[in-house]
Amino acid sequence: MNINKLAIALIVSFVHLSGALSLYSQWTVQRNGADANLRDVFASDTNTAWAVGTNGTILHTSDGGDSWSLQKSGGVEHFSSVKFANKETGWTVGTEGIVLKTTDRGLSWFKQQSYTREMLLDVEVIDSVNAWIVGDLIMNTTDGGYSWRHNSISNMSKTSPATSVCFIDRKHGWILRGVLVYRTTNNGGSWEEIGTGQTRTLSRICFVDSDHGWAVGDRATILKWGWIPGTRNIPGKWGWSNQGASDEGSNGFDVNMGFLDVYFSDTLTGWVVGGNSVCRVYNTTDGGESWELVFEGDASISPSSLRGVSLSSKWAGWAVGGNGLILRYAKNEATSVEIDETLVENESSEYFDLQGRKVLPSYGQIHIRRTGRNPRASLEMWLSP
Repeated sequence: MNINKLAIALIVSFVHLSGALSLYSQWTVQRNGADANLRDVFASDTNTAWAVGTNGTILHTSDGGDSWSLQKSGGVEHFSSVKFANKETGWTVGTEGIVLKTTDRGLSWFKQQSYTREMLLDVEVIDSVNAWIVGDLIMNTTDGGYSWRHNSISNMSKTSPATSVCFIDRKHGWILRGVLVYRTTNNGGSWEEIGTGQTRTLSRICFVDSDHGWAVGDRATILKWGWIPGTRNIPGKWGWSNQGASDEGSNGFDVNMGFLDVYFSDTLTGWVVGGNSVCRVYNTTDGGESWELVFEGDASISPSSLRGVSLSSKWAGWAVGGNGLILRYAKNEATSVEIDETLVENESSEYFDLQGRKVLPSYGQIHIRRTGRNPRASLEMWLSP
């Protein structure tokens, strides 16, 4: 079959879909041999990820999680967060003010001077030279970590540590501390408090742009930042709206469950992880208007909650928790379409990608299989990580 004609056929068929669309996804447990409590994970692409946790644990995979290797951290500190600017350069932070950096995919990690022994809970990497760290204090670097500047934010509450930081570019960022979120639009030059109206402690925030963000926390709390439409008597405004459990009702969630991390790949598609008696993963494809339970642990999975989640795209990622638990997420898409007989030359059972090679590496391999005979041939297409 001519590959160019096949590509044309797919374009045509997607305009006139005649088959039913079927989506299916799965979270599967990956064994790694580590007994550490894993606190965070960062997915670089569909094959590459790092996970960090207690006792100096840094794990790395380059084959989609089929195998995980232990990278030497040089210490026994407990790591709480890991982020990468690219496949080479990344940071991890944790107890005793520890800040480690790598520039070679984690083959070696070296310590950077933070000039603190305070607890560091989250790191946000904007690019290879700009990063922010929060915890019992707040600091940032603009030179790749050769120097870390300690920041004093005058209007920020000091009653609890900052647990989460998120930047969408160098200028626009958010810090979560307790039930309060602080926003900067000038690279940390000044910070504005944007109250959540919550009494439940929040754990993590995630913004995909200035207009769309989420915060999660205790008692199945999910908040969304965005435009709240007005009514006939009340004008619209920017603010936080509840998408999870609240004092008014559970909204279908177990109110005894805490959410510990949140990740959105775009304004519509996101995941929250946490748990109570068992670990759970929830997914939304409509910006949080509805949430679906897509993974729930059982007796074979001992951790009661998941602590970190990261996806390289809406198609692939990982979540991590206690006792070395790593969950791999892979989403496949399958559909059958029909094409005109003039675009089909002959039968074939051959498997190949759209252009005779691997394409769209962030989404995985595209497979196409022709079934049926002229004059109406059916093509099946699906993705695999």
